[in-house]
Order: sequence, then structure tokens, then C-alpha cells
Amino acid sequence: MSNKKIIATHSGKYHTDDLFAVATLQVLLGHENTKVIRTRDPKEIKEADYVVDVGGILDPDNNMFDHHQSDDTGSHENGIPYASFGLVWKKFGQKLAGSVREAKVVDEKLVQPIDANDNGYSLYTLTKEKTYPYTLQAMLSSFMPTFDETKSHDEVFQELLPIVRKILEREIFLAKLYVKGEDYV
Repeated sequence: MSNKKIIATHSGKYHTDDLFAVATLQVLLGHENTKVIRTRDPKEIKEADYVVDVGGILDPDNNMFDHHQSDDTGSHENGIPYASFGLVWKKFGQKLAGSVREAKVVDEKLVQPIDANDNGYSLYTLTKEKTYPYTLQAMLSSFMPTFDETKSHDEVFQELLPIVRKILEREIFLAKLYVKGEDYV
């Protein structure tokens, strides 16, 4: 019997918020101690230790972080609605980053833009027609399988997790340096 914690998220097309929500839990638990399943099967979801972006339930006390329900799932202090990444970060960010200040730096730089994008909340105004910034979301979406490829969305999701974990770990490291610099000055 495996002692790995099961993290469930939805199958099919992936989004930046579910990639980062899962990666956050993997950094927290140690990725080698987790098994990620992508499913919409209620039985599999119920058996998972952590559930993100699927299942229709927001219950952080029981590690269920779906922001897709009719009830208000809340917003960041600046009004950006929470997506699954933000909900996971809200519960575990301080523990991962090391302090409230460091968690807030990561929240403002990484979590909020991802939550905003997932919720259709625009953070910029275009100045040139059809010229968009190349965002983290665009980069991760560029790996989505096309009609001419044999990989599934689920396979690509698993391939992207190590990259996303590295980005998150680097942003946590940079947040620690930022706070350290602030304290020094």
C-alpha cells in the first residue's frame, strides 16, 4: 500500500491555476510523496486527500479547493476573485514561503495574476489591436496538444508539473530575498 497523498484535479484541458495549485501541494508535501490524478469521477475525487479545481466543493479544512460553484469563493484584498491556486496558496502559502510577508510577495507577483486570468479578470489594457503580452498562461497553454499530436492533455499536465514547481520554488526564493533586502534597507 502506498503512503502517497492523492491530489485530484480535473481531466481534459488544463489551466494555469490547476497546474500551480497542484504544484503548490507537491512542494508542500514533496512531489515524490504525491500521486496526481486527473479525473471528473466523483468516487475518485472523494477518495483523494486534496482536491483542486474539480468537485464543486470549497472546503479548505478538508483540503477541497474548487472555485467553480455558485457560492462566492471570495477575493484577494484587491478584489481579484480566487481561483484554485489562490485558494491553495491562501491556506498553505505562509507555511511554504516562511512568513506572511514572503507569502504576500508571491501572492502579488504570481498567484493573483494567475487567479485573475482564470476568472477572466483583465489586468491590462491593450494599446495595439490584437497585440497581447506573452504571459505565463500563454506559455503553458502553448504545450496543449493539437489535433496533429498524440499526447493527451493529462500527459502534458504531468510533464509541465516539474517546470511549474521550479517556477514556484524560484518565486518563493526570490520573495525571501526581497523581504531580506527590505529588512536590510
